[in-house]
Order: sequence, then structure tokens, then C-alpha cells
Amino acid sequence: MMMVFVSVLASSADEVNIPSVLWEDGVITQDQGESEDMASSWDENGSPNFPYKAYDGDMETKWCTQAEEVSWLMIDFVEPRLVNKFVLYMAGNTTHGGDLGKWTYNFVEFQIQSSMTGKENSWEDEVVVQDNLPDEEHGILTYEIDPKSMQWVRLYITNQGVDTHARLPEFEVWGSLTASVSPRDKLAITWASVKSGS
Repeated sequence: MMMVFVSVLASSADEVNIPSVLWEDGVITQDQGESEDMASSWDENGSPNFPYKAYDGDMETKWCTQAEEVSWLMIDFVEPRLVNKFVLYMAGNTTHGGDLGKWTYNFVEFQIQSSMTGKENSWEDEVVVQDNLPDEEHGILTYEIDPKSMQWVRLYITNQGVDTHARLPEFEVWGSLTASVSPRDKLAITWASVKSGS
């Protein structure tokens, strides 16, 4: 397993909701936020439920997929960030689409994964959930991890709940905007980019 050496430790003083801040500052661009490459799908239904609506800081919007067996959402932080917590707000927390209080829309099985490159076979599980319940108590889920440097995050959902649509008002990823990685890992990131032609 690739080891990442982090020299910046997140503290309560400098913790931020990373994707929300990067979206607000324009680091995560609209091109990324609406890209077909960043989510398995989204529901067009009037106003498109684009991927960025899961991290725009607005609980009255949501990312929502078309019917599908597996749903996923990716976020590219553009450069490595130090992460120590994930928070998922299930559909029952928003009035969007009449979802308020519909806890049967809670995801049942999913993983939160990290990567330095976003390439296939580079994802590492940070959180694995196989039995989330369809009730209000499980409508806001918080997972703390040891601080870890990552550039990409993926929410990978294998059981969406009552149907085959994934609905997510907000996906928070907390930590520090700055993180340093070892020279070895920087080389691995560069090599992966060269191999992919990007």
C-alpha cells in the first residue's frame, strides 16, 4: 500500500468543508461540477441535479441520479488536501423534490473512497457501510478518520434504499486546504498522469 506522509495536521481552528470552500472560490469549476465524468448520472427533471449540488452548501438543492444499479459521485480537489471527516446528509433533510422526512431514501450500502489520482484501481476505502437504516437517526451520518492526504474523493453507492435513485443534498469533506505529500507520492501522481496521457 502506498504510504502518504503528511506534515500538516488539521486542527479545529483550520478545519473547513473542503469541497464547499473550493466550489465557492471557483477552484472546483462549473465544468467539473457539471461533468459527466464526475458522477454515474444525474436526473434532468426540470432543473438538472448536477454533481456540484451535493457540495454547493445549499441544503435545498441535491444531486439525484437516474435509476441505476450502482451510483457514484467523485470530487477532484485539484491538489492534495488533508481530510479527517466525512458528513452525509440524506434526502430526508431537504424539501427539494418533496423529500423532507423521507428517510426510506437513505442509502443502505456505500463506501467513501480516496485517491491521489482518480484513476481506476487507485481507490482506497475510508468508510464502508453495509446496513444503514431508513430512519431519521441515520439521516445525517458522520465518519471521522485519521488525517489523510487525498486529492480525489468518491462516494460509491451499491444500495440506494427504497429505489434505484441516489439522492444527496450535501456531502461534506472536512479537513485542511493544505497538505504535503512525500516526494515518492508526488512521483507516483506524475507517473499516473503520464500513463493516462493527461
